Amino acid sequence: MIGEDVKVVRNHVVDLYESGCIELAGYKIVGNHRKPVYRAVVLPVISDEVARKMTVEERHDVSGAITQGILAETVCSYRNGKLDVDPVCLLWDAPNLDAQGEEEMHAHLITSWEEAQRIHANATNRMAESGEVGQTTFVGLLGFGRGRPGRPKGGYFKTGNNERS
Repeated sequence: MIGEDVKVVRNHVVDLYESGCIELAGYKIVGNHRKPVYRAVVLPVISDEVARKMTVEERHDVSGAITQGILAETVCSYRNGKLDVDPVCLLWDAPNLDAQGEEEMHAHLITSWEEAQRIHANATNRMAESGEVGQTTFVGLLGFGRGRPGRPKGGYFKTGNNERS
C-alpha cells in the first residue's frame, strides 16, 4: 500500500500478523509469484476502561499497530497525491497542558471520535438509500505525551499563513 519493497516492511507485517491485527486474506499472482495479501482484522479502539486492564506490553502492541496503520495510510495518501486535493484537513499542535487540561483534551478527543462514528453511520445509511459509492476517508485523532520537550526554536507556522510565530 505504501509502495515500499516487501523486504523493507516485512518485519512490520510479521509483527502485525503475530499480534493478531492483520490476517491472511489470500494470494494474488504477480508474474510467476504468489504474493500474500493481508487485511486488518479489526481496527483497534480501546476504551479507557479496557486500557486500564491491559498490561504495558499489550498497550505497547496496540499503540504500535495503531501508529503503523496511521503512518501507512498517511504515507500512501501522500504518495498518491490525496493530500494535495480538497477537502483535506491536516492539523496538529503540541500544547502544554496541566493535569486538568489533559483530562479535558482526552474527553474532547473521545467526543470527537464518537461524533466521527455518528457521521460515518449517517453517511452509510444515505449511501444505502441513494446507491452512491462514497469516498473512503481516513480520520485519525491522536493525543499523547510528546516524546521531546518544548517547542522548536522559532516556533511553528501559524495556521493560515507562512509566517512563523
